[in-house]
Amino acid sequence: MKSTSKLPGPSRGWSGFAALLILVGCSNAASQQALAFASGSAQTRVKAIQAEAKRIDSAMQTPSKAGLRKLTRELPHWEFTGALEASQPVFVSARFSEGQAIREESYYLIRGNAALVKVETWWDVEDPRRAPEPRTIHEYYIDHGQTIWQITRIASSPARTLANDTIHPASALLARSRTIQQIIFHTGAADTDAVRTLDEFPEAGTPHRP
Repeated sequence: MKSTSKLPGPSRGWSGFAALLILVGCSNAASQQALAFASGSAQTRVKAIQAEAKRIDSAMQTPSKAGLRKLTRELPHWEFTGALEASQPVFVSARFSEGQAIREESYYLIRGNAALVKVETWWDVEDPRRAPEPRTIHEYYIDHGQTIWQITRIASSPARTLANDTIHPASALLARSRTIQQIIFHTGAADTDAVRTLDEFPEAGTPHRP
C-alpha cells in the first residue's frame, strides 16, 4: 500500500483557511470557548451533531443492548469498525497503521451521511514526549454537504486548540465515508483500489516520519 510519509502533519493544511482562532487550555473548555465564535445557526447545528455523536458513543459501549449491530473487518494496515441501527449505518471507523504512525478516523452518520468526522493521529511510542509530533485530534462538523465548523486539538506543551468557522465543501470527507461504509457493510472481497484511496487523508494526515 502507498506510504503515508508524504501526508501533511497535524498542524498543516490550515493555511488556506480564514478566521483561524488559536485557543489555549483544556480540550473541553477550549472547544466550548471556540464554539462561541460560531454564528448562531451554525452553533445550534454543531450542538445538535455533538448530542447525536454522544448518543452513538454511548450506544457503542453496549451495542447489543442499544439495538446496534456491530461489524468489524481487518485488512493489511487497516482495522474497520461499523454499526447499524435498524439496518441504517450510524457509525464507521477506520484505523490505519504503518510502523509507529497511526491515524484513526471516526464518522458519525445521520441518515447514512457523515455529520461529524473525527481524525486522530499519534505515534505508538512508550514516551509520548519523544514522538516526532504530538497527538492531534481534528473534528469536522458537516451540514448539507458543507463543513460548517472545525476544531483541532494538539497535545503539545502547552496544549493548543485551533478553531475555524469558514464554510467549505465536505465532498472529500463524504466520499471517504461512503468508501469506508462500502468496505465494512458489503460482503465480498474489498476493492483494492478503493482501499488504496484511503491511504492519504484529504485534509489532516498521519504524522510525518522523522
